[in-house]
Amino acid sequence: IDNSIFDNIAISKELEAEKIGKQKEKSEIVESIKNSYAGKPLLVFSACDLGILLIDNILGESLKNAIYIDTSTDRIIGLRLLIRSSQEKPSVILVERSLENYTLYPWDFLPLIQRILRLKMSGSLISSEAQISSSANIIGPCYIEAGVKILENATIKGPCYIGRGVIIGNNALIRESVIEANSIIGANMEVARSWLGRFSETHSGYIGDSIFSENVHVGAGFITANVRLDRREIKVRWFERKIDTGLKKLGVIMGSNVEVGIHSGTMPGVLIGNNVKIGPGTLVFNNIPDGATMYAKQHVVFLEQRS
Repeated sequence: IDNSIFDNIAISKELEAEKIGKQKEKSEIVESIKNSYAGKPLLVFSACDLGILLIDNILGESLKNAIYIDTSTDRIIGLRLLIRSSQEKPSVILVERSLENYTLYPWDFLPLIQRILRLKMSGSLISSEAQISSSANIIGPCYIEAGVKILENATIKGPCYIGRGVIIGNNALIRESVIEANSIIGANMEVARSWLGRFSETHSGYIGDSIFSENVHVGAGFITANVRLDRREIKVRWFERKIDTGLKKLGVIMGSNVEVGIHSGTMPGVLIGNNVKIGPGTLVFNNIPDGATMYAKQHVVFLEQRS
């Protein structure tokens, strides 16, 4: 991902146009976007580089040097600059689509990446430069890049994408997930239906239906709760309101440069910002803003043995 999920959301708030009723007003906004973002690499509301491949399915042809502005109910909801090196003022294509095809909130990214993996992965593509133990299991369609190391008894159940230089430890289980370049999945770790950004590191535990941005480090025994006890749809606190995600499974969404101590966990639908530190033995119930430190206080009782 060229820009972090949270950067994309910040950019998208600038682009959102409420109640655009006149074509003239819409044209002015489109022209402003063209002038402001020409020549700048940008992905807004985009799942990943793989997601760009869906453009052909939407438009029926490949178009270069274009920002795609997707509109629905008179609201601009996303744009992409496909040619990162372009310095020319881009052309603009307006496409009327329903909201279900785009991510409006970060948790919408999860079903979208599942859709992309299933659409684009009909078989496996494993680099000859990947090192895979003879006791490891690769099941279903998987893309495994050069420099990947998959150690003894690990299982990869596709569709999965394993980025360049990733290390997957002994007895780890990866299911229907994307693991970006130079990340480490520790021994006895399970990752299910999740996206882990570049340079992320995990030890043992469970990560389900979650999104990690870049450079996230979690200690041993880290667990994401991803289902409510009553099995109802999960709600997320988004600024001053609670939003129904429409998902019955949702773990945690973490920003960049997050450090998490051992034996910690998160409740369903928690949002954690950038540059956050979470102490050992901490269970996170609520969102954590950028730059915060959170830790649990323990009440320790020590009893001396009587002779």
